[in-house]
Amino acid sequence: MSYSAELFPIILAMTASGLLAGFAAGLMGIGGGIIIIPVLYVAFQVLGVTEAYLMHMTLGTTLAIVFFTGFLSARSHHKRGAVLMPLVRRWAVWIVAGSVLGAMLAPYIKNQALVILFAVLAFFMGLKFIFSLKIASEPHDHNSEPPKGGLHITLIGTLSSLMGIGGATFTVPLMTHLGVNIINAVGTAATLGVVISFSATIGYMFSGFSIDGLPPLSIGFVNLLAVGVIAPLSMSMAPVGVMVAHKIPRRLLSIIFGCFLILTSIRMGAPDLLPF
Repeated sequence: MSYSAELFPIILAMTASGLLAGFAAGLMGIGGGIIIIPVLYVAFQVLGVTEAYLMHMTLGTTLAIVFFTGFLSARSHHKRGAVLMPLVRRWAVWIVAGSVLGAMLAPYIKNQALVILFAVLAFFMGLKFIFSLKIASEPHDHNSEPPKGGLHITLIGTLSSLMGIGGATFTVPLMTHLGVNIINAVGTAATLGVVISFSATIGYMFSGFSIDGLPPLSIGFVNLLAVGVIAPLSMSMAPVGVMVAHKIPRRLLSIIFGCFLILTSIRMGAPDLLPF
């Protein structure tokens, strides 16, 4: 098989993943990383990225794409009044610290244990959303004191950075647990995802800057060519996802998010069980 023949299905997959990731970003407040990561991983394999840094290139590049997609998604949610900015301001410092820490630790960590932990948490949080288990009793009052940040928020930033995601898989369940309604949780998570992805991207650029043998047009562990191909596609679909999120019933949105969490947990913890 020729090199171009190998690349053609990858380009098609990158196109599809970009469009789907953008829609999911707007609909559920996620960055779309969980959709993009498998495609980029295969693409970088074909391009000959050394096995030692294959996942690092995938994560760094995905987070750069998540930043652009998440920014458009967050802006669309903000225009509709769904972003709790006091909460964003209160958590931002903790999120940045965690995401930079994760990016700097990534070259030294084998994250299989973290993946398993993530998969288990995502699975049970998915059940919570699908079956409407009442962990928090009342919706959050926009005028009340926003939930405090802390080391648990830093941990979210670190895990998100190590897994190449915008963090909504963690922050949406946490916010609903604290009493934030689902649409505000999705909009606020999208904004926090921008903070996570931006700081983590800078960290991945820095931590991979002195590594030799990375693909052309790369700054550290971020490949600008892949970002340039996928990010515009994702950005084009993010407002569509936001529009759908604000039109469907909130209970349906909770079920959709729950199903997403469970599929994500299976995809990461037991990928052989799924055909994709």
